[in-house]
Amino acid sequence: GQPPGVLPGDGQTDAQQRRLHAVVQSPDHAEVNQRDRAVRAHEEVAGVRVGMEEAELEHLTQTDELTQLTSRGRFEERLQQELRRAWRLRVPVSVLVMNIDQFRAINERQGAAVGDAHLRAVADLLRQQIRDATDTACRMSGDEFAICLVGTYSEEAAQLARRLQSGLEALGLRHPEEPNKQLTASYGIVTLKPGDAISH
Repeated sequence: GQPPGVLPGDGQTDAQQRRLHAVVQSPDHAEVNQRDRAVRAHEEVAGVRVGMEEAELEHLTQTDELTQLTSRGRFEERLQQELRRAWRLRVPVSVLVMNIDQFRAINERQGAAVGDAHLRAVADLLRQQIRDATDTACRMSGDEFAICLVGTYSEEAAQLARRLQSGLEALGLRHPEEPNKQLTASYGIVTLKPGDAISH
């Protein structure tokens, strides 16, 4: 048997312990540890990169690249969600559509860069006017924008349209064919109230 007070494995000689210590601290063993740390670090970085790429892809699919407003596809999804929620809460939902007048002439006479700048300016105006918590603004296509207004009747939506037109005039954007006139826009409003039939 083992002498009292000696644990299993403690019977190693000093030479054996020195050799074991040398192996653990050997350059080869240190290199293995270093490689392990490098692999773990690479995996962590790769995981972060994948997460960032997924978030970026989601952002791209939900956001219009030029204006950074909500994309049309995401807007249509959000509208359906808001309609279902509004029906449960028994509140109206209005959709305001805005088209910049004579926008094609802007691109043709002043160039696409000027047209893009006008679109970004209009997008900024929409962001300033909507309620962040409930409303959603999107660029539908070209020079067409739309806003989903939850809990809003047509009269209130019309007031917003007038504010947008005043804001558009304040931007000082000029009419492409009549430079002495301000750029204008056309508006349309649809309001759905609880109980209205919805066609899909």
